[in-house]
Amino acid sequence: MNILGSVKKKVFLLLGILFFIIGVAGLFLPVVPGTDFLFLSALMFAKSSKRLHRRLMASRFGPAIRNYKRKQMTLGAKKAAVIAIAIGMGISIYVVQSMFAKYALAAVAILVMMYVWGLKTARR
Repeated sequence: MNILGSVKKKVFLLLGILFFIIGVAGLFLPVVPGTDFLFLSALMFAKSSKRLHRRLMASRFGPAIRNYKRKQMTLGAKKAAVIAIAIGMGISIYVVQSMFAKYALAAVAILVMMYVWGLKTARR
């Protein structure tokens, strides 16, 4: 393996670890999209460490990553997402003073909820 290939592999590995940490944090923080970063970590691990990629896909995050790749969600995940969006945006709409911002937040919430419900429903 040449030096450039070795450096690229290490960069992908470090990015995979970073994206995994952000992804796990995103599962608990409403602003950070957890599944997106877990998907990115799976991509980085696929390019750098087959062992870590297999472990990630075999973990409890594996089904969510596979569903994300297929553009689908389980019914439970859809319900949880819509509830989280409604609560988060509802609080934001309540706190914001500007009527324009309130309408913009409501429109974004409705569009995102429509997108989530429009995804294919995956079986567990």
